[in-house]
Amino acid sequence: MARCLREDGHCVRVEGHADSEEPAAVAQQRAAAVAEALVALGVERRRLRPVSCKSHHPISRLHKHLNRRVELHVD
Repeated sequence: MARCLREDGHCVRVEGHADSEEPAAVAQQRAAAVAEALVALGVERRRLRPVSCKSHHPISRLHKHLNRRVELHVD
């Protein structure tokens, strides 16, 4: 993913998600951690926008652990 982001020049929204039992701040921490890892792999920091979606967009109500994730979206 980092190689692709280094080459294409797009800006990316790094969305952190949490399950309903986690503190909302965890989603922001997830997004920030992934953004920092991408920066360490050569992606320009100015092209990454980490945001917290908290627990607003669950992908599963039965398997809460699946909601603990980070998604990358081209802006």
